[in-house]
Amino acid sequence: METHSLYDLNNYISQAIALNFQEAIWVRCEISQVGKSRGHYYLDLIEKEEGSDELIAKAKANLWKGTYAMLKKKNGLSIDSVLDAGMEVLIQVVVRFHEQYGLSLQIEDVDPSYTMGKLEAERRAKLEQLIKEDLHDKNQAIDLPVVLQRIAVISSERAAGYKDFVQHLSSNVYGYDFQMTLFDTRVQGIAAEKDLVKVLKNIKKRKKEFDCVVIIRGGGAKTDLALFDGLELCRTIAKMPLPVLTGIGHEIDDTLSDVVAHTSVKTPTAAADFLVQHNMEFESNILYMMQEIRTYSNHRISEEQMQLDSAVQLIEMTTANILEREMDSLERVEALLPEISLQIIEQKKAFIEKMEAMKNLLDPMEILKRGYSISYKKGKLITASSQLKAGDEILTHFHEGKATSTINKIRNGKN
Repeated sequence: METHSLYDLNNYISQAIALNFQEAIWVRCEISQVGKSRGHYYLDLIEKEEGSDELIAKAKANLWKGTYAMLKKKNGLSIDSVLDAGMEVLIQVVVRFHEQYGLSLQIEDVDPSYTMGKLEAERRAKLEQLIKEDLHDKNQAIDLPVVLQRIAVISSERAAGYKDFVQHLSSNVYGYDFQMTLFDTRVQGIAAEKDLVKVLKNIKKRKKEFDCVVIIRGGGAKTDLALFDGLELCRTIAKMPLPVLTGIGHEIDDTLSDVVAHTSVKTPTAAADFLVQHNMEFESNILYMMQEIRTYSNHRISEEQMQLDSAVQLIEMTTANILEREMDSLERVEALLPEISLQIIEQKKAFIEKMEAMKNLLDPMEILKRGYSISYKKGKLITASSQLKAGDEILTHFHEGKATSTINKIRNGKN
């Protein structure tokens, strides 16, 4: 039986690879992990079965420091954005097989436009899915509170954008006070999407503590912001019970997070400006309403004063007319008073004379003159025979003189 040493086998594989891959080739793959040491990049490349997460191929690739410097000069910052875990890339590699270290791919070139195209295609597909699920404008249907004061801020605490946001909000010219609660998390790299989703769900549980949520991140290339196109992140933002504001420093195109958010602005500083402006508009409305109330009050006071002046004038005129009529009446009464007084005096005089005549008629002495007498028993007037008994002594008054008599017999009745 023929046998071969491992070295011989690997040497044979090395020659076969060298013979069949004499030139660099372009390879489509996904970066699963990135390591960096002394300026060199060490990448784990994978390929998944289309439509699933099943791994069907895996390899390691190296990007040497010198090649990286050349590519960075050629492509600018976009090369850094492409070399990130989760990115689909098109890379030009030289295939090498070493008897001791095995197969390796040496990266010679990277095509950022391929990654951009893949990202854009995925972005369009995700947007269509969000629209299909009626999530693209769900968060926008939430009414903003009239005052935004309790702010849940999602950012990296070390990020310059966060510091700009805090400084800008704290030093606003109107002196508005904001209560900011930072939820520190990564906002860089595809893997950060899960962290953002976790933070948003935490804020959702504490929704009564906040007026809104602000997601901020500084500027960067499109690939740096690819995590904000994540479907799960966008779904979470859309379903938040609080209005979500995004202040992500990015290029002209918006991320899907911007699309589903309640309000999106271009930078963290712009997000702070939006909050200040929103509260300023509320204050302006209050001041405007105060001015309207003041104007309306002054107008009403003026109207009421005019009506009052008219009423005073009317009262004065009416009073003068009444006084004039009463004076006329008094003058007429004054003119008639002597005649009326004489009439009254004559009437009273006739009445007095009549009373005098009646008085005279009722005077006891006058009655006695007409033959009547008055009898008393022991000083008491006798008006009935029942007051007397036989033997009683009575005193009788006549018109002239008195007489004392003794009762012998009493007859009751009128006869």
